[in-house]
Amino acid sequence: MKLGLSFQKYSFPLLKLAFPLIIAGFIQTISIFFLTLFLANYDKATLAACAIGGSLYGLLVVISFGTLNSINILVSNKHGEKDDEGLSLILRDSLVLALIVSVPCFLLLQFFSPILHLLGQDATIVSLIEQFSRPLSYSILPTLITL
Repeated sequence: MKLGLSFQKYSFPLLKLAFPLIIAGFIQTISIFFLTLFLANYDKATLAACAIGGSLYGLLVVISFGTLNSINILVSNKHGEKDDEGLSLILRDSLVLALIVSVPCFLLLQFFSPILHLLGQDATIVSLIEQFSRPLSYSILPTLITL
């Protein structure tokens, strides 16, 4: 019986915290699905460009999130220790780390087209990818800071 009480005690608060994240993930997935569906009906070159550009952006964000996600553990430890000074140092360092990680991501998104030309991609698709990835490169730093 003790296991049932502890499960109920901890699972409901956890679900309460997780529910907004579940909804946000669901909305993001649905929006990507409908974007792909829309682009498939528009033009094959546009769909190909967004698939390549979106995959690159997704890869960069996942690698960056993986790098920056370790900060959550440090924040939890300092919060548990009630170390406000340590928390402020972690915040400062995490912003610096986000800036450092965002620079190569930004540069790769800005100058991805020569790599695509070397890989033999069609010039039309590369031009569309540039139109997609260059403006998107400016969202890397704000995305990483919100982590």
